[in-house]
Amino acid sequence: MSRKAKILDRKVVYDGYFDFQDVTFLQTTFVGGMSRPIERVVLNIGEIAAGLIVKRQERRVVLIEQLRLPVLVHADGWLIQVVAGRIDPGESAEQAFRRETLEEAGYEVENIQNIHRFYPASGTLAEHMTLFCADAGAKMNNGGGTDDDDDDIRVFEWPI
Repeated sequence: MSRKAKILDRKVVYDGYFDFQDVTFLQTTFVGGMSRPIERVVLNIGEIAAGLIVKRQERRVVLIEQLRLPVLVHADGWLIQVVAGRIDPGESAEQAFRRETLEEAGYEVENIQNIHRFYPASGTLAEHMTLFCADAGAKMNNGGGTDDDDDDIRVFEWPI
């Protein structure tokens, strides 16, 4: 079976920190033929690098905690997560992971392994994530993010 999809119309309804698009498209169906026009929204996040920082000798991982506004819909908004951030233009995923690790957690990283590249929430988000795992290197600062991004991040270690 030949699978096809065609975008009929795409309107940017918001262009700011991210862009938000209203998209109308057609797709082939599994029973045969083409669908009727389908309208969906897409939040374009872009390319993201994320990863787990491991302190193998101590059997601990380095995690961060910060407020994530969309989570306030379902909970108090505070999430424990791995280091993650946007890949800047001209930057590789590994370079972004190194930068984000230093900014958010305060660590340099070593022995970086590329685990997988995937779409974490492909139903609505145009976000392409590269996931890494790395050993914690030198502790360079206290982390916590950058003032430019209004970050307020708590760094802590979790036993494994």
